[in-house]
Formats: sequence, structure tokens, C-alpha cells
Amino acid sequence: MCAGLSSPRARGLDRAGTRFAVADCVASAVDDCAARSPDRQLLLYCARGVAVDGARIRQLAHQVMDWDALVEAAEFHGLAAVLFHVVTETSPDLVPPDVASRLRNVCHGSARQNLVLTSQLLVLLDAFAAHGIAVVPLKGPVMAESLYPDPALRPSSDLDLLVRCRDVAGALRVLAQEGYALGANMER
Repeated sequence: MCAGLSSPRARGLDRAGTRFAVADCVASAVDDCAARSPDRQLLLYCARGVAVDGARIRQLAHQVMDWDALVEAAEFHGLAAVLFHVVTETSPDLVPPDVASRLRNVCHGSARQNLVLTSQLLVLLDAFAAHGIAVVPLKGPVMAESLYPDPALRPSSDLDLLVRCRDVAGALRVLAQEGYALGANMER
């Protein structure tokens, strides 16, 4: 369990320190996994992001037994772009070329997707503003921009928007005007 999760800083209320809580939480998990495989340890170290120990990453990268399995795990956990960034910064000579290429493609795909989502978000924010509807974007491109040194490191697949209860009907009309529709599982 991560210490201090109830503090304002850990909850992300201190804008400058939001990376702090995540890095500390992951650092705790890394410390608890010393007996795990080097592959898993490498992935956990990569998740630390700003708190990366280059020498330790290099040591772990040298011990990776199955790069394909590591990449699959990284993709599953949404960490492939971070893995690419960290290992190419610290250990480019230890990453097999086919693995580096695969990770680079994931990273570029994440960047493209984030650009598309950011563009869509800006259009939607303008449309909501034109109708006087206050919207708070959650996660996705906004989170990537605020928490990551490179927004491409945080994969996103959709936009999450928060509106007041009283504005839901109007927000749905704006979304429909912009070409969006509720999924079957979202119908009222």
C-alpha cells in the first residue's frame, strides 16, 4: 500500500507535485518486487517515469529474458510508450532492433491518437462553450499534457467529459450535432 494517499499532494491537489505521488507509489511497488523477474522489475521502473534510475534500468534491460513478452505486458498495461522512452534513453544498445521498432511504432501510434483526440476535444470544448455548457475534460489528452513530459507517453482511446447534471440533455444535443452518438450500453 502506498503511504500518504490521503494527503492533498498525493490526491493531485498540488499541481506541481502530482507526479510525486505516482512515482512514490510505483517506487514502493518496485521495492516490494525485488524477487520478481528482471522483466517485471524493468516495467515497474519504467512506470516511475521521472524518477528513473538509469543505471538500474540498464542493469535490468541487460537481464531481460523475453523482450516480446515484456513488450506484450507493456502494451497491456499502457506502458509501451514509456518503456520505449526509458530504454532508448538509458539502454538503446541492449534493446533488440525488432523490439525497438515495435515500441517506436506503439509510441508513434499513441502520439497520433493523442493528436486526434486533442483536436476533437478542442472542437467539442468550443461547441459546448457556444451553448453555455461548462465541461471539465478528464483523463485522456488533458492528463497526458499535465502529467507526462511527452503526452505521447500516455495512451488514450477516448475522451471523458464531466458536465453538470442540469446540462446533460444539452450536452447530449451538442454531442449529437457534432456527430457523436451514445453507445448501445449508454442508452437511457
